[in-house]
Amino acid sequence: MPSNNISNSILELIQQNVTLRFALYGGLLFFIVQIALSRVAPGFVGRRWYSFFLLSLIGLTAGCAGWACGIVLSPIGSQAGGAQKVLAGLAVFWTGVIVGHLPQISSAVSEWQKASMDQATRIELLFGLGIFLFAACITFNTRFVKN
Repeated sequence: MPSNNISNSILELIQQNVTLRFALYGGLLFFIVQIALSRVAPGFVGRRWYSFFLLSLIGLTAGCAGWACGIVLSPIGSQAGGAQKVLAGLAVFWTGVIVGHLPQISSAVSEWQKASMDQATRIELLFGLGIFLFAACITFNTRFVKN
């Protein structure tokens, strides 16, 4: 059995190292995409620097939210029991909120779908979603109990 624990810890270490390298290269890729979008995208014409800083703010906010979701979704050690209670409480609360406000939520979603969204807003939303998912996956993939 001890050799099995050693091989598991080696595999976890390899997974963490590969994930951190992927995070570095992925982060650089997102930065390059951010620069390219703010320079080339037709939706940002006339406000290039503003768009660059806005994409930076969206990226930071989405990255922090993704990091927080990754931590909540991957509790380690003694955090597991507490996280289960917190997630259960949040699930019950938000389910009640959503069911209680379903008509207002559906009308808001319907109005949002009817509203026209310009190209810059679509780019910003997709950029933020990409960074959110990237940060959540990286955080989820690197959280292990240290032996």
